[in-house]
Amino acid sequence: MTIPFKKDPVEFNQSLLYPTNIFELLPADHECYIYEDIFKQIDTSSIEKKYS
Repeated sequence: MTIPFKKDPVEFNQSLLYPTNIFELLPADHECYIYEDIFKQIDTSSIEKKYS
């Protein structure tokens, strides 16, 4: 995997040093999104009721 760097390292109109959402740096088909789908399917309602 290559890290997407800027073409020009000097950008004077840049407002942020780092992106507000780190996932913006990843391609849409990155393998980490598989884990996101798995975690969304896990039922945590009983734990949430216990500790809410």
